[in-house]
Amino acid sequence: PLDAEAALLVEMDGLEAGLDEEVARVEALCLKHGARKVRLAADESERKKLWAARKGAFGAMGRISPDFMLQDAVVPRSRLPEILAETYRVGAKYSLRIANVFHAGDGNLHPLICYDSRDSAEVLRVKEAGREIMETCVRAGGTITGEHGVGLDKRDFLSLIFSDEDLSAMLRVRAAFDPMGLCNPGKIIPTLKGCGEARAVVAGDRREETGGSLTVMKGAGTAGTLPEVNGEGQGLGAAQEPRPSSSTHSPAPSLQKVSPGLTSSTGAFNPERASAALAAIVGLNYVTQREGRERVVVAPASAEEVCEVLKLASSEGWKVEPAGAGSWLDAGNPLAGERIIVKTERLTRIIEHEPADLVATTETGVRLSDFNREVGRSGQWLPLDPPGGEGSTLGGVAATGLGGPQAFGYGLPRAHVLGMRVALAWGGVIRAGGRVVKNVAGYDLCKLFVGSHGTLGLILELTFKLRPRPPLEATLVARSRDVYKLFCAGRAVIADQLMPSAIELLSPGMAAAVDPSNGGNVYSLLIRFAGTAEAVSYQLGRARKTVKEQAPVASHEVMSGDDETLWSNLSTAGWGDETRLVWRAGVLPSELLGLIGEAARGRKKEEEWAWHAGLGDGRLRVFEKAANEGDAEKLSSLRSLRRSATLGGGSFIVERAPENFRREFEAWGLSPTTASLMRNVKEQLDPADVFSPGRFAFGAEAS
Repeated sequence: PLDAEAALLVEMDGLEAGLDEEVARVEALCLKHGARKVRLAADESERKKLWAARKGAFGAMGRISPDFMLQDAVVPRSRLPEILAETYRVGAKYSLRIANVFHAGDGNLHPLICYDSRDSAEVLRVKEAGREIMETCVRAGGTITGEHGVGLDKRDFLSLIFSDEDLSAMLRVRAAFDPMGLCNPGKIIPTLKGCGEARAVVAGDRREETGGSLTVMKGAGTAGTLPEVNGEGQGLGAAQEPRPSSSTHSPAPSLQKVSPGLTSSTGAFNPERASAALAAIVGLNYVTQREGRERVVVAPASAEEVCEVLKLASSEGWKVEPAGAGSWLDAGNPLAGERIIVKTERLTRIIEHEPADLVATTETGVRLSDFNREVGRSGQWLPLDPPGGEGSTLGGVAATGLGGPQAFGYGLPRAHVLGMRVALAWGGVIRAGGRVVKNVAGYDLCKLFVGSHGTLGLILELTFKLRPRPPLEATLVARSRDVYKLFCAGRAVIADQLMPSAIELLSPGMAAAVDPSNGGNVYSLLIRFAGTAEAVSYQLGRARKTVKEQAPVASHEVMSGDDETLWSNLSTAGWGDETRLVWRAGVLPSELLGLIGEAARGRKKEEEWAWHAGLGDGRLRVFEKAANEGDAEKLSSLRSLRRSATLGGGSFIVERAPENFRREFEAWGLSPTTASLMRNVKEQLDPADVFSPGRFAFGAEAS
């Protein structure tokens, strides 16, 4: 109808089973909230016509106005009605006509501001109206672009959502990939007048003129040089002073000794004096020393205390190892030298949860179980199952970037992180991302810090995208002595276009640890489905039929109400056993069984190792007895497995092992190109190598 203020198109997809139930719920919600009428497309032809009309909306604007400016901004979904009203108010203020075509599901607005480009006064009003709309969206907790990115028009709007320190960090990361500033200089990140991108890279650093270059005094005294580059790639003279920052933290302050005497007369780290200085910041009860190691553990209670600890550590030249629950302190290569451990266990506030937006912000010491219990009151959850289970802290989950079996259906942690606040080595704080579900403003530094294992910064806060908790979850368990048949059965279920949230193959030892009722020396295949009761029941029936066809001798069991224990046991199986060797590999799913077979040839007894494998994503995680120092056979086997995994573009990583073993076998197996880029990023964000030094052995040959 022509008098309607808006039309809402909603498309549902998925398995046919259960879809009618979800469509009925959507229809009821629309009518409950004021829709005059809900019309269902009669067939595929009508569905296509409806979407063709939506896609043609921009072209149809030519019948309303000779020109229009298309904006792109995102706001929290719960704020959509008021922001829409505000855009029309802005249009009236500037005597401009505004139409809106947008994505209601994710809060992504596309105001179309109508005007005539031949009217210079109207063009100026359009620009002012566009900026005011952007400012309105940012004040509502949104961002300046969700799809179209930052071009020349929006480059200057980045300062609405990011501080000078945030933008400086982005430029530092850019310099790691493009140190000469050759690629599209001046694009995306706004540059200050007369200085170009090099000015932002060195903002806040101590600097001095040295002819045609800037000498950047990094961290606690190491120096590097950056060529001076302006927006056109030409050389400059001395850098201008930076603008005053809105942040209370300087990006790279000149560091002075604040507590002399914290090292001994020989220059060695003095844990007793360090403990006393740290206790002055966080309190005596929150500083301890680890037995047998000259490492001090400090537990700040706030972001401010974390920053003070880091400022002290940087001024003294101490190394810092961030930690949550402390489960990953020995991950990767052995760390170099004495260091303090900064634990986030007292950062336990859930700062904000808006159920209507499916978004929550939390401090990083909150455990996954506590977080899901809180958001679960609104029928929502964070669908992560990292190694270590729900006892993991959210900061640890983000820092490792690891998911578990359910990553197949829901994605890895990086897919759920919308934004974060991070403390850098000198005690400054930057913000990355935002708190809306679509955001392409600036560089997405969240993806850089997730999985960095505490080597680039200490994550203080995280904003997560949540999901509605499914009404039902159930698991089909198939058991057989024939691993090949179970593998084929699992792959057939995936090919059958079903939608499992997890599909995991377990060795006999792992199956027994996860499910004590699992009898005999048999392999297990776990297939989990989630959704409405009708959809889950349909998929279980189809999966059971497929498994029977592929593995006729396998036994089958459906676990519905109590399957959570099964998956929880899998997440925590073998966790915390420091005497074990734990490694993981990622390959193409079709190559997974071959890698398992190669590993089995070097491990004569089944009871000496256990494993579980994701048949949907090609992920293999193995637990076995740790090798003795100098065990040439074990080292040779692991090197062969690494070659096999990486040959097809996969990976092979040692998660944990005794320290003497990790000194013989490099943990990550980075390629020279990858190691070089990672080294560059590290030098830009942590030039003094304060955080977790040595965890990634840049330049070391893959073992």
